[in-house]
Amino acid sequence: MVLAVHALYRLDEFQALERSTKRARRGILESTWDEPIVPNSNVLFGDVPLSKMTAQAIRVIRDRKSSLPEAANGRVKAARQVFAWGLENETTAVLANPARDVKYLKGNPDGFHTWTIEEVRRFEDRHPVGTKARLALTLLLFTGVRRSDVVRLGRQMVSSGWLRFTEVKGAKSNPKQRELPILPTLQAAIDATPSGHMTFLVTEFGKPFTPAGFGNKFRDWCNQAGLLCARPAQQLRPTTARHRIG
Repeated sequence: MVLAVHALYRLDEFQALERSTKRARRGILESTWDEPIVPNSNVLFGDVPLSKMTAQAIRVIRDRKSSLPEAANGRVKAARQVFAWGLENETTAVLANPARDVKYLKGNPDGFHTWTIEEVRRFEDRHPVGTKARLALTLLLFTGVRRSDVVRLGRQMVSSGWLRFTEVKGAKSNPKQRELPILPTLQAAIDATPSGHMTFLVTEFGKPFTPAGFGNKFRDWCNQAGLLCARPAQQLRPTTARHRIG
């Protein structure tokens, strides 16, 4: 299986993916290699040829993440892509895609906990208007963007009360232009937060955040408010979709 996955990495289709997508895909696949095919076995999934993998084996890989449906389903999706490559490559001796027979797990449609209104209020109580933490929360809530986009938002994207930008995800293959109104609550948070930079959110060194760096910082702000979230910035997006918080 290891050889097949490494061959997949070299394909033009894989190389054309966004950097974050490639990193996530590799992490999912490679995390299974060192797992035994059954408990206490010396045989690892990484040692099994692709042609010998079965739907039952894929279910084992999936169910080891059953407490995290998003992660479990990510494993199934990644396995399906590997077998799809195997079917196109005659040298792998793959005759079918057993991962297609493995169903996705049901659970939270977003795969993880979604913020409640009460949790938003707790964050606001801990981080008042004028703080960087409150501006970050307000940007996420009133734009609904991913963390890869929120770290880029700034005054250079503002025109006549609207934010205009291209989403980072899919920018190479399927660019999406976004136009979002700057609602009064968001404008008030922007105006109240000291900043001499074009980008709304910057580090303590005056540099724009990386998506990962912002995720870590936002988690710190959540911890300070007594909110222990695994992926807090991402978990706000469903809240934004379901509640217009003003």
